[in-house]
Amino acid sequence: MQEDGNGKDRPVLCEPVTFSQLESKYSHPKLELCCVARILKKLQTILWGKHFELQVDAKALIEMINTPCLPNAPMTRWVAFIKLFSFDLVHKPGKTFTIPGGLSKRPKGVNEDESERDDFDEEEERIKPHPGFGLKEVNTSKVGKLSRNKTNNIGIPIKQEGFGTHMQEYLNSLKKPQSIGEEYLKRIKRRSVNFYIEGGKLKRRNQETPQMVVFNDKAQKHIVKKMQKELGHKGENETYRRIKKRYWWEGMKKIVNKWVKSCQECQERSHLQQKEEGKISATLNSFSRVSMDAVHIKAGRWKYLVVARDDFSGWPETVTLTRLTAKSVSEWFNSEWICRYGAPKEVTVEGGAEFGKELQEAVKRAGSRIRITTPYYPEVQGMVERVHKQLKDSLVKMCGENGSKWKEYLPILTLEDRILVNKNNRILTI
Repeated sequence: MQEDGNGKDRPVLCEPVTFSQLESKYSHPKLELCCVARILKKLQTILWGKHFELQVDAKALIEMINTPCLPNAPMTRWVAFIKLFSFDLVHKPGKTFTIPGGLSKRPKGVNEDESERDDFDEEEERIKPHPGFGLKEVNTSKVGKLSRNKTNNIGIPIKQEGFGTHMQEYLNSLKKPQSIGEEYLKRIKRRSVNFYIEGGKLKRRNQETPQMVVFNDKAQKHIVKKMQKELGHKGENETYRRIKKRYWWEGMKKIVNKWVKSCQECQERSHLQQKEEGKISATLNSFSRVSMDAVHIKAGRWKYLVVARDDFSGWPETVTLTRLTAKSVSEWFNSEWICRYGAPKEVTVEGGAEFGKELQEAVKRAGSRIRITTPYYPEVQGMVERVHKQLKDSLVKMCGENGSKWKEYLPILTLEDRILVNKNNRILTI
């Protein structure tokens, strides 16, 4: 059908389709569905790759195509074939659906063939056997020997141990195994609903597929090795998913985790860098070890902030500088720290130029040891560096839009830092 210039439907092509004697006995909804599939198959060379409007007068047919929940295989195949085309399904009432309805009720023509033919099945001509497929002579003399080898598809025989032995013995005889007590028998009975015997093998019920039960240490290690090493080292989660799909034993997740973590190939190619555990080097006396660091602040005249902090108590001393040099840092540390609190046993600094020769000589003259950290292990300066962000955030909040006045708020923020309780040792700084 096609619309003309006035919006009326005009027949363009008519393709009659007759039913066989068997098809004529179908129920009316099934016959309607068969009719749609038959006519689409006949016109597939014209309709394929084109979007069209499919008009029907049966609402049941629309439901069957849009929400298929079908009781038999032929109707399922018909719907699958219909879904291959691109169309809009439109319902037309029977009173207005006169042209197709009239054509379907016309009498048979003189030259129409009424011979019997096979039932319609859209898969008959589409699925053609490959020339390489076929049946060949198979030697079955060794099949019996292979079936008696109870390797359970993992390459080694499985002999159940512990719980697996008792559960298999109970399910085979439904009697109490001789080697267990009454309490253990109750546990076996309670859990037996999840297990069953198939082909002499103990299996566990599962929503997807039954799992083969493996209570044998050697077999468990063999399975994990096969799934992890020989299938591409896919990691803990993927290895566990593969094993869980086929096998089951208690503590399977823990065993897979331990095996994957001990895999040498995975450790060598892991993106997680293995680091040596940090060693505690805390002191028990205040002002015995001091850490210093410089902070760059791009606001106003004062562009640099130097922070010195006691490792034990967390006591801070701060200074603002216009030029960051080793001489200016040395003069400040000598007057504001050494002359106030005495010379510390050790001073830890980074390897920057601001902590260069002048500062190192001043520290050594005071009788202290100077320690210079490396960029490969920045955690050494963690005591002083981890509060930089908190200090800078507080300065920004107090300065507001006028960031050049950050030097005016530094003394009160330093005092606030001094009176806080140290989280590391739970003591008040002053």
